[in-house]
Amino acid sequence: MNNAASAQASVGAKKSQGKFAYRPGIDGLRAVCVLGVFVYHLSPGLLPGGFVGVDVFFVISGFLITSIVVQQLANNKFSLGTFFRRRISRIAPQAFLVSAVVLLIAPLVYDPEDAGAIATAAAAAAVSLVNVKFALTGSYFEFQPDTQPVLHYWSLSVEEQFYLLYPIFLMLVWRGQDGRKRALLTCGVCAAVSLALCVAVTSIRPPFAFYLLPMRAWEMLSGCMFALLMRGQPAEETSGVGWAQLLGLVAILASFFLVPHGDSFPGFYAVLPVVGAVMLLRGRPGRTESLLAHPWMVYIGKRSYALYLWHWPVFCLVDYRLFMESEFLRVGLKVVISCGLAGLTYRFFEEPVRRRLNRTDGNRVIFGGFAVVVAITCVAAFLVRRDHFNNVNTKLPLAASGGEEYLFSTDGPRVVLAGDSNAGMYGKAMIELAEEFGWRLNILAVHSTDPLPGDTLWENTDTFLRQSKPDVVVFVASWGPKRERVIETLADLERGLKQSAGQVVLIKQQPILPGGFNRDVIRSEGYSEVREDDKVRLDREFANTSLDKLRGDRLSVVSTEDLFLDASGAIRFVGSDGKQLFRDRTHVSYFGAQLVKTRLRTLLQKLLAQ
Repeated sequence: MNNAASAQASVGAKKSQGKFAYRPGIDGLRAVCVLGVFVYHLSPGLLPGGFVGVDVFFVISGFLITSIVVQQLANNKFSLGTFFRRRISRIAPQAFLVSAVVLLIAPLVYDPEDAGAIATAAAAAAVSLVNVKFALTGSYFEFQPDTQPVLHYWSLSVEEQFYLLYPIFLMLVWRGQDGRKRALLTCGVCAAVSLALCVAVTSIRPPFAFYLLPMRAWEMLSGCMFALLMRGQPAEETSGVGWAQLLGLVAILASFFLVPHGDSFPGFYAVLPVVGAVMLLRGRPGRTESLLAHPWMVYIGKRSYALYLWHWPVFCLVDYRLFMESEFLRVGLKVVISCGLAGLTYRFFEEPVRRRLNRTDGNRVIFGGFAVVVAITCVAAFLVRRDHFNNVNTKLPLAASGGEEYLFSTDGPRVVLAGDSNAGMYGKAMIELAEEFGWRLNILAVHSTDPLPGDTLWENTDTFLRQSKPDVVVFVASWGPKRERVIETLADLERGLKQSAGQVVLIKQQPILPGGFNRDVIRSEGYSEVREDDKVRLDREFANTSLDKLRGDRLSVVSTEDLFLDASGAIRFVGSDGKQLFRDRTHVSYFGAQLVKTRLRTLLQKLLAQ
């Protein structure tokens, strides 16, 4: 969502004047939409369909953009460069401001792995492709709600992609006497195709239908078509408009409560708020328009873009860092901080910057500055990602040639970290040790792959170990869930590792969280004792005991269980400093890996000194 389609005022075409007239009712409609999204994100149970405010914003954007462009085309005053300059001036400064703040704060608040993922999303948002990234990642309704503070930028990317194509289309069809009819017909055909795609894809690939422009274009095109239909037809000449507006407002408000969230959306469910938005856009003095044009509604509507940009990162940061605090405190902080930042941004940044940029005559200055800011954002995001990924994994074929290599000396000891994703979760900790002591480090960890003898990853790992003859190989696997494979292959694993490495270190598996336990559960139910499922615990303990039996000449075993269990046997989800020790059910976070790193430092120093 964004109200990027207008410079400041809502726009309508007055036949008598031939000019754009400010219409406060559209700012009021923006207020309705942003409050719906805000309340939904604050507490979905209060407004289960509030997220459809974004769909209404899409309609508003299509309506206003078309109203602006066709008026200029009709007067032979349309400039593609000026159009893009104004869109950049309206959208980019605030979006980059919020993104920059997120990139600065994320490394201080989030687990490094999450901070790295946030940086990747911020870079995608900077080039207007974050919707594609999220479409390939998962459902909007299934994301861990506090780990993606730029998730809401997906709607900006959809609109920005639309803005790149739509004015060029209008320029091509708006020629001669029948330009309006051709544009209307073509928009209608495209909208019908887009809606059909939306319905079909929702049932097959819901994330694609939710995030991608082809399945969302019909919503913006609905506003475009209405603007084309209404061109030169003042509201005063049409009877029944007041009732239509009232029904439109009722349709939008009803959708806030009736439209279900989940993988059934958008599909046909999105039709209700879109139709409601179109009915409301036909402005006419009356009770509904007066309600939307109330000064308080206009006040919120003018700040809706800033509020939309700020609210979700604030919600995420508060929920992530204060997940063990009371809901009352978290809700209060979310509301106060979001609204405060939105007001300050609008007053001291959004308005002044927009006015300044719109006074600039040279498009090259705007475009050049935009390109520079995009580049800076991408570089900053790359640096954050590079420095904050905890899990380090390689690709399966690369394991045979050394995987991910980190050379902190030319002749120092060679250390290899190998295994599955349970090895990868110690990747950053091992890199830190390698840098501290000047090792040559190779990471052969491959996620979602069996690393034990008899599988391809083991063959590739064994190939590299035989070639490189490392001083130490540290091997980690998801031992418990692979209990039967451990029984079958443990002897071969020991023999194979000892044949190639001077010293072998096996890291035991830490306790595994029960299914469904995460920060959401703590926020909603409070923190209580967390214990492993009995079968999972027994499999893990059996596998760890099997590793203990291998202790001896040139083979060491690192225990982890006591680091993640308290005296009663409950899992320590957070450390003494309040930092989360687990990234998910089966993997430790960076802070959890640091606990194991302390033991690895002592052991590896001793082994390499022999």
